[in-house]
Amino acid sequence: MKTTAYWSYKTCVKDRLRALRRERGALTQSYIADRLGVQASYLSRVLNSEKAHFSEDQLYRLLEALRFTEGEREYLFLLRSHAMTGLPERKAELERQIRRAQAAGKASELTDLASALSAALKEISIGTRE
Repeated sequence: MKTTAYWSYKTCVKDRLRALRRERGALTQSYIADRLGVQASYLSRVLNSEKAHFSEDQLYRLLEALRFTEGEREYLFLLRSHAMTGLPERKAELERQIRRAQAAGKASELTDLASALSAALKEISIGTRE
């Protein structure tokens, strides 16, 4: 699933962890926790709790370890801020920013799709001329 489809940074991280485990096999919570400099129990607690959150540095290390792009990391930090704020006006502002990022992500997907379609049509037209 595209990163900008998520409203929870933790759900996105857990889905990426599952996907990488399927690809690489033995990617354990202990291994990830070691990369973050935390205990595996802490990693599990933060990923599965509504109230606990990673520090900015921990989240950065985690997103780097899970190979999120810079744009994906920026979006996930936005989701973290949204999850952590207690101010209704800030939550509303962050929701607007999230929606803008989601719209930009969809526009980017459409541009990529249009480019792929254009390339495929060129191949078809070249193949019919030969």
